[in-house]
Amino acid sequence: MSTEEHPLLERASLLVPLNKLPRQRQTRVLEQSDVLDLRKKAVLFEQGDRDDFTFYLLEGELELYSDGSLIKRVIGGDGASFQPLAQLQPRQMSAIAKSKSQVLRLKRSLLEQLLSVDEEPAEETAEASGMEVDEIEVGESGDWLMKVLQSDLFTRIPPSNIQGLLDTLESTTFTSGQDVIRQGEPGDFYYIVQSGTCEVLRAGSQGKEIRLAQLGPGDTFGEEALISDAERNATVRMASDGELARLTKSDFEHLIKQPLLHAVERAEANELVAGGALWLDVRFEDEHQHNGLADSINIPLGMLRKRAAELDPETRYVAYCDTGGRAELCGSVPAGRAWLSGLLCGRRCGRR
Repeated sequence: MSTEEHPLLERASLLVPLNKLPRQRQTRVLEQSDVLDLRKKAVLFEQGDRDDFTFYLLEGELELYSDGSLIKRVIGGDGASFQPLAQLQPRQMSAIAKSKSQVLRLKRSLLEQLLSVDEEPAEETAEASGMEVDEIEVGESGDWLMKVLQSDLFTRIPPSNIQGLLDTLESTTFTSGQDVIRQGEPGDFYYIVQSGTCEVLRAGSQGKEIRLAQLGPGDTFGEEALISDAERNATVRMASDGELARLTKSDFEHLIKQPLLHAVERAEANELVAGGALWLDVRFEDEHQHNGLADSINIPLGMLRKRAAELDPETRYVAYCDTGGRAELCGSVPAGRAWLSGLLCGRRCGRR
């Protein structure tokens, strides 16, 4: 399906913050979303629920309740319907259909990850001995990125590490028949297949190699030896020419095995602000205008590199968004390391 063919693409241009993604990424998110048809009085979610979804009302009317009291009504097509429904986790309100309604359900973690990925490819300086190393492309050309962001390993990585990881990856060219890793050798890199195919092979009892699997774009390998400091338990050989993105062992440990930021709950965040810290809303301007905290500073995550000088290096900032995902990503911003060293990530610090 081309980017122009998805029936909800026009509506996506109005949905905050989905509309901040390039059209191709909007389409990819929509292709993995669901449209839910709700009957009158159907419950979309309940107060206290925890889930990995972002909901938008497309048609009909919903009522939002907190502790049994009606808080607001949302009508499809009105301004409030372009904002996520009661986004905070756990859910601060219950959503009940007042009439027959349609709701768009997106995977929130995927949306947050895509919002964190820079549009411009990162600059790479490392050179691989005897191999061609290029700048890694993390733009619209590779479906491998969408697949890897949803892999088991990446869904467990703190959001703060995603952009730093993508910035650090090296794209390396391999030829058909070339061994990428060999069974019995120590682990040195973690790999993501960008293009081409690989075979996973293991030596049998008679020394004959047994084919275990074939890997394609978006598939990953090499993490087991890095996590356990063990020898490689299989050989991975190129079945065609291709490109693999790789991460060194030290970067793997830093970006995947070690947390970067200290997350605080709302109560602790309030105490910090009372003690002189400042709220830093890293959402987009229209999100901040919709329900930003009083006296908060608004610098969208994507502008943090350019606007880091606006923040006082002697002041502590509590970064927040709706779910904590974008707030955590502040740790991957290379500019302003002095003030970032004191930054705290506030989850669930937004208002209803």
